[in-house]
Amino acid sequence: MKVLLAAGDLGSFDRTISDLQQEGFIVVTAPNGKIALEHWKATDPDVVVVDATLPPWDGYDLCAKIRRDSQTPVLIVAGSSDEEEVIRGFASGADDVLIRPFGATMLGLRLRAVHGRYMMNLAAKRNNEIRFGDLVVDLESHQVRCGDAIVLLTPIEFRLLSMLASNEGMVVSFSRLIEYGWTRKTYNKSNLDALKTHMTHLRRKLQSLGGQPVDIDVVPRSGYFLPRLRKQS
Repeated sequence: MKVLLAAGDLGSFDRTISDLQQEGFIVVTAPNGKIALEHWKATDPDVVVVDATLPPWDGYDLCAKIRRDSQTPVLIVAGSSDEEEVIRGFASGADDVLIRPFGATMLGLRLRAVHGRYMMNLAAKRNNEIRFGDLVVDLESHQVRCGDAIVLLTPIEFRLLSMLASNEGMVVSFSRLIEYGWTRKTYNKSNLDALKTHMTHLRRKLQSLGGQPVDIDVVPRSGYFLPRLRKQS
């Protein structure tokens, strides 16, 4: 996996870079946002890791610039677990926010997780159906079926469910769900409240289908996910 690491103080990442390389990662570095954008376009990394304090703008701005043109997974390294900083990270389009201090093992796990979700999204887009337990999410007809039963979803509900189903067992951030569900890149309290309301309606509709129980779980301050279902014998 090729990783682009953008940080103003690359020296503080020396040990992390070395450990990632030993784990098989290819690491490309950039000391500022402008060079990071050039490397991103030239090297086509699998994941971008951005330090929040990156000059000359900051890491959040770089993330937003990448997100305007691509769905390349971006992980922001924040110096504080302050709620505003975490929210700002997801609002800029980040797939994950990692708080200092952390080790290379933790970073490696996060990199594989966000890249895995990205690849699952790509695979889902290439197929006409997403299967989750007894549910079939038909991407062409925009129907959700369980056996002969069909549930009617609004366009927003369908987009939210298809995003969650294509990332089965993985947390999808509030910002990504809002961006995909409403087809706009905004993240604020009003939109978050609307997302919660749609999730409530979606849960009720899925329960009405019967079949293997399906629920949508929430991770506070992070996002929603569909737990992996055990295969029934």
